[in-house]
Amino acid sequence: MAIVEVIGLHLNLPVFNRLGQLGVDVFFVLSGFLIAGLLFRDLQKFGTIRLKSFWVRRAFKILPPLYAFILAMLLVAGGARTWDGVLRSASFSMDYFPAYSLLLHTWSLSVEEKFYLFLPLLFLLLIRWKKSLHALPWVFLSILIATFLFRLETVQSAPFHLRVDNLFTGVFLRYMVEFRPIWFQRLAKLSLIPGLLFWMPSLWMESLAPGHSILRSVAFTGIDVCCGCLLVLCYQYDNQSFWSRVPFRVLAKVGFYSYSIYLWQEPFTTYFNRSRVGLPMSVSLGFASSILAGIGMAKLIEIPSLRLRDRWFPESVRKESQSAADVQTSRQAPTQAIPAFEQDAVQFSDPQM
Repeated sequence: MAIVEVIGLHLNLPVFNRLGQLGVDVFFVLSGFLIAGLLFRDLQKFGTIRLKSFWVRRAFKILPPLYAFILAMLLVAGGARTWDGVLRSASFSMDYFPAYSLLLHTWSLSVEEKFYLFLPLLFLLLIRWKKSLHALPWVFLSILIATFLFRLETVQSAPFHLRVDNLFTGVFLRYMVEFRPIWFQRLAKLSLIPGLLFWMPSLWMESLAPGHSILRSVAFTGIDVCCGCLLVLCYQYDNQSFWSRVPFRVLAKVGFYSYSIYLWQEPFTTYFNRSRVGLPMSVSLGFASSILAGIGMAKLIEIPSLRLRDRWFPESVRKESQSAADVQTSRQAPTQAIPAFEQDAVQFSDPQM
């Protein structure tokens, strides 16, 4: 649903001017939730975080589709302006130094890449310093306050230090699932109404002048909390008969290819925004072409690169037939103070992650 919101926003549909603001934020919160789950699973299996394996697997996921898209945009829309965007997009600096081109939307990937570098290092630091990850809620609270204060000083919204609270909302919720499942269940029962209430300030965000920095900060923080509530609600609906209905199956299929769709929707939405075929036709063609192009490029670039990744850098080097001595050794790992993690991380994580 998040990728549908983003496409609708970029097609300038009035209703998505409100809903579309949630799109990227949902991506960030969900990304924090899933990436934290992968790191927790690494701790469970190996007693530590394998930085090289994590970063290499992330690179295989992100870089081939991104660089294929950058190359295509360079060939299609060459020029000094495009070259500027290429350099900033390829170096993941678009969030701090935006270049207004068909590559502008890759600012969100710049934020994600910094998060991939930052989060595992933070986990290792907490393990060595505190011998556990139970300081994560306090880290999350500190980040939430810091980003709120940072946003008071600027009208920008893309830089990493202004969006890291979105990502860490997902990390905090993953922590609750793993360490405080009872509290997470209680939170799920109360999340719908607060989620709607925290979304309300965003309805006026477009009309807020730059001088209304406090209201803008409240609106961005409200969207952050709202997206967290949405994730909690979705995670709690584990009734397979509910999710197996046709509309959800279609959305899930779109979501499976969401990364490539996100990359390739920009040139198509830009083109149909400028076309003169009429609003209904341009919207229909914009949605269809964005989704179909993303699925096609995922099958051409993204999925083959993931297959190579899993062949060359498998997620787990353990074998099912490992000896009892190996199991005992793993139980005596330095992170013994960390409670056993639930296995639902495996069930929930995107198979492409």
